[in-house]
Amino acid sequence: MEATDVVRVHQFTLARRRGDWEVIETPELRLARQQILHLTNEMEQRVLDRTREFVEVNQRLRGENTGPPTVVWSGVADVG
Repeated sequence: MEATDVVRVHQFTLARRRGDWEVIETPELRLARQQILHLTNEMEQRVLDRTREFVEVNQRLRGENTGPPTVVWSGVADVG
């Protein structure tokens, strides 16, 4: 069995070359790792963007609510 046969079956293998151990991965596994890294970076950026938006809206709302609370009554009370 060749090392490339092992790689095809298991998606990666360890090989010792010149006394050093190396991981040999299939192209599919390398591509999957790259896609995961890309998606992780994209998700982290979305979290940063949404957090920034939340902070901005929260600050704006706090600025609008500087006066006393306003009570709005739009119903009929049954006092009986």
